[in-house]
Amino acid sequence: MATLPANVSTGMIRIRLRRVGTVDSGTQNADVQPITGKVLFTPSATMLRHVADGLMFPSYPVTAYLNANGDADVQLMATDDTDITPVNWTYKVSFALDNQISVDSFSISVPSGSDRELSDLTPVADNTGTYYLNVGPAGPASTVPGPTGPAGPTGPAGSVDSTAVAAVLGVTLLVQDTPPSSATMYGKPVVWVQANSLLTPVPVTPTAPAFDLSAYTVTAPNLVGVQYQIVETGGTTVNLVNSATTSVSSYTRPYVLTVQAVAKPGYVLTAAYQWQALLIDAGALTLYASDSFNRTAGTELTTAANWSTTGQSFNMAGGGTASPAPKFYSNHPTNAYTLVTAAGGTQVTKSTSGTVDPNHAEAFIPIGANNHRVEVDVADFNINHSRTMTIWLGHKGTGGGGVPVAVAINSTQSEVQFPAVGTTSAVSYVHRTSVTEAMMLGTWKFQWVNSFAQVTCPDGQVFGLDYSGSGQTFGQYCGVGLSCYADAVFPFLDNIRIYR
Repeated sequence: MATLPANVSTGMIRIRLRRVGTVDSGTQNADVQPITGKVLFTPSATMLRHVADGLMFPSYPVTAYLNANGDADVQLMATDDTDITPVNWTYKVSFALDNQISVDSFSISVPSGSDRELSDLTPVADNTGTYYLNVGPAGPASTVPGPTGPAGPTGPAGSVDSTAVAAVLGVTLLVQDTPPSSATMYGKPVVWVQANSLLTPVPVTPTAPAFDLSAYTVTAPNLVGVQYQIVETGGTTVNLVNSATTSVSSYTRPYVLTVQAVAKPGYVLTAAYQWQALLIDAGALTLYASDSFNRTAGTELTTAANWSTTGQSFNMAGGGTASPAPKFYSNHPTNAYTLVTAAGGTQVTKSTSGTVDPNHAEAFIPIGANNHRVEVDVADFNINHSRTMTIWLGHKGTGGGGVPVAVAINSTQSEVQFPAVGTTSAVSYVHRTSVTEAMMLGTWKFQWVNSFAQVTCPDGQVFGLDYSGSGQTFGQYCGVGLSCYADAVFPFLDNIRIYR
């Protein structure tokens, strides 16, 4: 049988119950007989909690069974023990006696270390009907002081006894998860405190929702302690159901869909979390130009610097409306940073020619539209090396500028990086940790519509940043670049498609 924690104090209550039976006709003496049955002691507090180890004791009657002599002794948890919260509560004493004997219930306290007869605590009525608590006289105080003990260590900061404060204010403090069923309890107004509001909030880090831009849906992760919300234009919020897919097709497109995470009661977010995705109609952008990179191995796409028109023309193998086909440009004023067709003639990578920058390559085209999307198929990212693939959106041309959105990888994770432009701060989103090659391969989509830059990864993750109000004037060029400053191993690109 389990016992109470060692530091929990108790008190002893001794019960002696008798009844007066038939009066003897000869002696005229009353016949005193024992009463059998049971006496119940029920804590008035709805829940008791052991402060040190958090053990909880719901209100449940302690039963004392009367023996054949009508006697019972019961050891009860003390009502004034500060190791239990709340303190200074009471027991309700009720009786379930044999032979239909009825006794009214009443309340008592059980001080720590006390040993008392129940008869000394039973309320009795005087002739006016006023109830008094019948207690014994106080014993004499000791006249011999004990020796002064050594000073103890400094204790922890004290706390407010909320139950005692409630008693002074004349209210009943009720701590539980659900609202009380009554506005009063024990004849006093109820003050309700939600149980989880007294706990230390649990830190939680939200994960990103899943956007399906073609189906116009968003799916909130199933994460305990987090509420995901759509933040509509004007600030109105709409709660999402965790693990459920919600349609967002009713929003007038193009529409920047904003989803934020907020902490549920009892939890706290490790930081502020918000995600954005751009919803556009499927036919809003059409294919403008494409290139399969199917050329003789070693063919350089840009052969001169400073926006020269001597670069390779798009082969339009994937279709497109541009006529004539646009050419690849290098925007550097002196160097032909270039991409080169790899062995086999079906992919491109960074040129290793001594006439170009050994660490960087790029190619641009004029598209004449502010709203556009660049799709690049990555065939090999070489994840065992640190490298970057950069897509320029809204580039200004000579003089730089624009939004060079980068996909960067290092030894620990891959990131999607949006640069600082004008008054908009740079933002980096973690794409994947514990990166595998398969996570990086496939089609990457880089979109620029109405000053909103967005990246859709091959695995479906979507990251975006709103540059509206940044103070930047965006031009009408876009491009692709590869960088690698740690070694000479670069990603390989298979196809590029430009939509506008």
